[in-house]
Amino acid sequence: PLKYRSRALREGSFDLIYSMGLYDYIEDDRLDGKGRRVGVRSLTGQLFRLLKPGGRLIVGNYLLPSDSTPHKSHHRLMFEWSFDWKLQYRTPRQIETFLEDIPGEFEWRITGEFFDEREHLAGCAIGFLEIRRT
Repeated sequence: PLKYRSRALREGSFDLIYSMGLYDYIEDDRLDGKGRRVGVRSLTGQLFRLLKPGGRLIVGNYLLPSDSTPHKSHHRLMFEWSFDWKLQYRTPRQIETFLEDIPGEFEWRITGEFFDEREHLAGCAIGFLEIRRT
């Protein structure tokens, strides 16, 4: 918080915003104690507002593990039990819901860490939502 007190984050001032390792810890939107919506959808909308026209927002989130992904159940157990590392795993469809609070016009796509053209997002550990402000 001290870092941003000296310089305001202005809307429409960034060409690229990249977030990896943040959304995995943020829950879906909910109301806080003051009645404000907080969570991944509202954060995505706020980050999008910081982009210049043509700017890109890239958000990574661990995908819900399957038999073909590197985060198998024994890996998750080790992380969650040993390191208290509890990630918010999401499906590609759940990641698409991040778009719900974005104002204005934009283009988007989801790709993956181990993207395979034959099976969309098969074997991926991380899904990347890329949003371009038009």
